[in-house]
Amino acid sequence: MGHRSMDRYKDLLLQILREHGGVDLLSYKRSGSRKNIWDEIKTVQAKRNSIVHGAQVASEEETTLALSVASTIMEILFPSVITKMGLHLHDGYRICADWKCQYVGTPFEEIIKNT
Repeated sequence: MGHRSMDRYKDLLLQILREHGGVDLLSYKRSGSRKNIWDEIKTVQAKRNSIVHGAQVASEEETTLALSVASTIMEILFPSVITKMGLHLHDGYRICADWKCQYVGTPFEEIIKNT
């Protein structure tokens, strides 16, 4: 889906994330931010487009915003959605559906193996 589709299907995408992922991008705000994360994503996307298609340069403030938004998505929101869907992550990015692996290295590991 291109960037135009993102706007076209915004309501649907946000509703799916809200219902199935437990994340509301219109109300979630990063610590210290006055804008919701959706607005920040749109700001970063607009700057990215001006850099790629217009040869503009990002300021230090814009760069910091982009990195902060990306970090929030990858470190807070993405894991939250995965957990809400009954899955979990390995190494911070590999999605896993095997419920048994979360007990590896715990006293429950042997009980599960023997069951």
